Amino acid sequence: MNTHVLSQQSPHDPSTQLVQSQQITMSVDECMAAMSLGKNILYKLMRTNAIRSVKIGKKRLIIVASIHEYIADLESYGIDQLGGE
Repeated sequence: MNTHVLSQQSPHDPSTQLVQSQQITMSVDECMAAMSLGKNILYKLMRTNAIRSVKIGKKRLIIVASIHEYIADLESYGIDQLGGE
């Protein structure tokens, strides 16, 4: 991976959120932007442990590795898994 290119991108740009290998957690708002999801769907994914998170004080942090795992599972089983019952 070309780290020089990554260093030129804004850390607040949603398109770079999942690319940064140093970042191991992200906020709910960052995750919503990076995944283009609404809060209800994201919290549903956390409730069902499809995406793992931790709570530190009052702040909920999403574990970035679990997002990559979730996306890999979607690719294996189909996108319908995202919001389906």
